[in-house]
Amino acid sequence: MRSTAACLLFTLIASTSGQAQSADTMSPPDFLKLVEGKTVHYTKNGEHYGSERFYGKGRATWQFPGATCEDGIYWQVESEICFRYSSPSCWSVSENEAEERVAISREGFSVVIERIDDAPLKCDGNPVS
Repeated sequence: MRSTAACLLFTLIASTSGQAQSADTMSPPDFLKLVEGKTVHYTKNGEHYGSERFYGKGRATWQFPGATCEDGIYWQVESEICFRYSSPSCWSVSENEAEERVAISREGFSVVIERIDDAPLKCDGNPVS
């Protein structure tokens, strides 16, 4: 997976409509409690960006739209969650009063967490690891 997509997820400055709202950074344990055992779907500029399944115990799978899946790992580093797919990337997650969540990487790349559900990923072929 591309390092900028290492998913997460993470500091909300504006809502998806572009209106500024205050936001609080979620702690990694709170974020993981929300997503472990679930699939997180991300958007960028209103378009589906990818999905990520969090299995727990530091294991996850990432999938870009229409692509095969890539297995990876995640761990906590202070107030961030770091991922390793093809390369490492660390993210923070923020949530505003309207429960809109944004993931922003240390490099400033951000994605909106569109939804979190129980649906498994539909991976074509064998996962890439």
